[in-house]
Amino acid sequence: MQTGFLSPGPAVVLLAHVPTPTAELIGVLMLAFSSDGMAVDVRGNLYTTHSGNVHIYDANGKHLQQIDVPEGPANVCFGDDDFKTLFITARTSLYSVRMTQPGARIKTNQ
Repeated sequence: MQTGFLSPGPAVVLLAHVPTPTAELIGVLMLAFSSDGMAVDVRGNLYTTHSGNVHIYDANGKHLQQIDVPEGPANVCFGDDDFKTLFITARTSLYSVRMTQPGARIKTNQ
């Protein structure tokens, strides 16, 4: 099963599908907020920027944690050598937070 996140407007949509030629859709979860920036860790937790903070949700949409930021965050991504640093961009600053779980990496054919 593969999971994808989409934020087309007033809500974040979690799409889960089976990787087959027909890409069968097996589940949809709607979260009631819009998010400009999103990242995912190796456990499938979703990191979003909305309501002036970073919020972390599990794959079922359960709110796990809130990371308070001094100014409204715009985007998030994982980085550093071990991919355990969450970088948070805001209007005038860049913040970083060390996380216990690394971010998910994009698979390449290399």
